[in-house]
Amino acid sequence: MKLNLQYINNPQGITQAVIIPIKEWQAYQDEFEKMKKYLNFYQSIEEGVREAFVIHLSHQKARTLTDFLNEC
Repeated sequence: MKLNLQYINNPQGITQAVIIPIKEWQAYQDEFEKMKKYLNFYQSIEEGVREAFVIHLSHQKARTLTDFLNEC
C-alpha cells in the first residue's frame, strides 16, 4: 500500500511531522489489524505444534479434543 504522505519540516529542513489523508490512514489501520489477527493465529498454531512435538518426544499422554473443550 503506497501512502500519499506530506512532510512538515522546520526552518533547518528537519522533518517534524507527517500528514496522511484520513481515508488512507483508516485503510492502513484496517490492514494492520487484519495482519495482527493473522499473526496471532499463526503464533497459536506454532505453539500448538511445539506442544505436540514435546508431548511426542517425552511420550506424555496428550489431552483429547473433548477434554480440552470441556476445560473451556
